[in-house]
Amino acid sequence: MSELTKLIYAFVGIMIVGFGIVYFSKETEQDKVGQALLMSGNMLNTYARESCTQAGEAKAGTHLYMPSESQSDGNSYVSLTWNYTNNGDHVLTCRYERDKGITEMTLDGAPIGNVSVDRGADAPSRAAGAANGKHDAGH
Repeated sequence: MSELTKLIYAFVGIMIVGFGIVYFSKETEQDKVGQALLMSGNMLNTYARESCTQAGEAKAGTHLYMPSESQSDGNSYVSLTWNYTNNGDHVLTCRYERDKGITEMTLDGAPIGNVSVDRGADAPSRAAGAANGKHDAGH
């Protein structure tokens, strides 16, 4: 058997093994659902952080950085808490719900009334429940 024939057989063998690996490692429906849930939860956290930060800065009158605490079920809501100092200790909490936007905001334990965030062309304004680029809450 010549060297060329051996190389051809080796190449064909590698190709068969490669096709076999690709065929048997196809993504299952369970894998797809898991990835979709992860992406959905990540988008919910992103929308909540951006919307609550903008609304919180408007109500608190100061720049808010990353939240001190975050709670979520990963699917329907995110609750964020900022502990910040602006001539004293202050706590701002914000609850963001899927399909509703900001549903509750408190500053130092006192509820803040209607919260409206104009996200304009930003991605959160295109989120489900974000009619006309507004995230409204009545509380």
